[in-house]
Amino acid sequence: MGASMLGLGETPQVQADLIKDATEASFLADVIETSQTIPVIVDFWATWCGPCKTLGPMLEAAVKAAGGKVKMVKVDVDQNQRIAAQLRIQSIPTVYAFWQGQPVDGFQGAVPASELKAFIDRAAALAGDGGLADAIAAAEEMLSEVPPSMPPKPLPRSWAKSRKIPPPTLALSAATSRWAIWIRPTPS
Repeated sequence: MGASMLGLGETPQVQADLIKDATEASFLADVIETSQTIPVIVDFWATWCGPCKTLGPMLEAAVKAAGGKVKMVKVDVDQNQRIAAQLRIQSIPTVYAFWQGQPVDGFQGAVPASELKAFIDRAAALAGDGGLADAIAAAEEMLSEVPPSMPPKPLPRSWAKSRKIPPPTLALSAATSRWAIWIRPTPS
């Protein structure tokens, strides 16, 4: 019986993909490679650490509340000492935000919920909060507002020739399945 038949929807699977435990063997894929496309929050913790037991659940809740804009990887420093040594983790809890394979933000120790939310928001903003998808949606909205009775006017050929602009290329945009005109840069 599928999750949706139970009335649970897809939320448990989506949330399971947002947060995972990393090992020395999986760190490269879980953090470095994943952070090429989405910011990854890495929580360095240990089972004996009191502040880690408080911060961990708060961090998980903040990541889930971000709605998939960031992912979280938990690294137990006792079980993964080489990772902790390579990243020079001196005290725990330590939390880093990775973007495009690099640590770009972080903090040590337990922090208030407001600082935690600000940290997650900064990390989520690294990916541009939608980036290309938002730009495509905005462009399509602008195109839908142009009345069909008002076709675009082409520039005179003499204008393009006098400025050494190459002829436009007509191409199908894979992102929008619409035809678009692309202007190639003039070769130097």
